[in-house]
Amino acid sequence: TEVPDTLKTAEETLGKAIQDIRALSKSLNREWLQQFNLVENLHSELERMNTAGYVQANLKTGITVLPLPAETQVMLFRIAQEALQNSIKHAGAKNIQVGVRIADDDVELLITDDGSGFDMVKGIGKGVGIINMQHRTQLLGGSITWRESDSGGTEVYIRIPLTQKTMSDDD
Repeated sequence: TEVPDTLKTAEETLGKAIQDIRALSKSLNREWLQQFNLVENLHSELERMNTAGYVQANLKTGITVLPLPAETQVMLFRIAQEALQNSIKHAGAKNIQVGVRIADDDVELLITDDGSGFDMVKGIGKGVGIINMQHRTQLLGGSITWRESDSGGTEVYIRIPLTQKTMSDDD
């Protein structure tokens, strides 16, 4: 007998829910958090996006481990996730390139898409996601800019210092 499509869909949905719960419990795991690796997690995130089939996303980097505290890498990852979601949800991007490199004493993260782009004047500062991205970047002592990419899409450029200022540095 053939399995009904509704049952196949239910099984796929359940499988995805189980994956999501595992990912959530993993993210709550302190040990995992202390060993957080931005490059590894970006790779996994882009792989997940490619598997979903909405977009073709690639990571370009020669770095395997960033010399940054885990908390900083988590925050940088959250900024990248927001940019990736914006590319898919709001710009309808089909291709996304993510680049990570160290230049001078900074980490540079560049996320480029071929989406519809957005009105730079009207687009920045309006959405909660954009405000969160700006706030998190400021907390890391860095800068974030948006510009039109060569393909007419959007380029998000994040630059944060490798030497993170800590509370004790202010004393």
